[in-house]
Amino acid sequence: MIGLYFFETWNMPGDLNMALDVVLGRMSFEMDEAFLRLYSWERPIVSFGRHQEVTCPGRYACVVRPTGGRAVLHWKEITYSLVFPRGWVEYSLSVLGLYRRMSEIFSSAFRRLGIPVEVSEGFGNLRNPNCFSSGARYELTVSGRKFMGSAQMRTREFVLQHGSILLEYDERAVEEVFGDSGRAVGLMEVSRVGLREIVDSLLEEFDSTYGLKYFGYSKVMKSLEKAEVFRGDFVCRSCS
Repeated sequence: MIGLYFFETWNMPGDLNMALDVVLGRMSFEMDEAFLRLYSWERPIVSFGRHQEVTCPGRYACVVRPTGGRAVLHWKEITYSLVFPRGWVEYSLSVLGLYRRMSEIFSSAFRRLGIPVEVSEGFGNLRNPNCFSSGARYELTVSGRKFMGSAQMRTREFVLQHGSILLEYDERAVEEVFGDSGRAVGLMEVSRVGLREIVDSLLEEFDSTYGLKYFGYSKVMKSLEKAEVFRGDFVCRSCS
């Protein structure tokens, strides 16, 4: 197996989360290593895709992602990021090819927990600004309701894919931000699984696919120091 570095960072500021994903991309190219990070957010926050028009989300803070895609209200979820450097097979895949490859791994991890996951062929209005109002190809659903959305960033050095895995879906909050409640569901609403069970199942599946290597504390701290330098690049200027 090739090996994939992994670590977890919970309850971090939104702009720092986004900066760290980009830092890991640059490090992956320098080290010729791939990374898996699982994380969450210190407070409810809306992220907008880099090409999306930013509209101030009321009482919520917001950030602009380095990836494309549509807006997400992050809160009761597990967020993941995966980075693969140039030279890896995953880097050479098309946008949909990488989505499909990662969806296979994620869906196996959820089915391991007894969750009846389905792989979407696409549904809903993709022009809606809310990511969870519709599903693109290879996104994951339960009973036709989306619980995971992802987006990508591609450079000459690396490809980054990150996304949200919903644990609970607050329809009222989502409607407050986007004007509609979308078509989504949280995993804890369809199964008696806990956060740690989901995390462990994801790690087991990625370990069986790639082989995981722990990214130690000192390396994580150095990565965070690098991310601190340009975290401001991801702040929503028009809403500050």
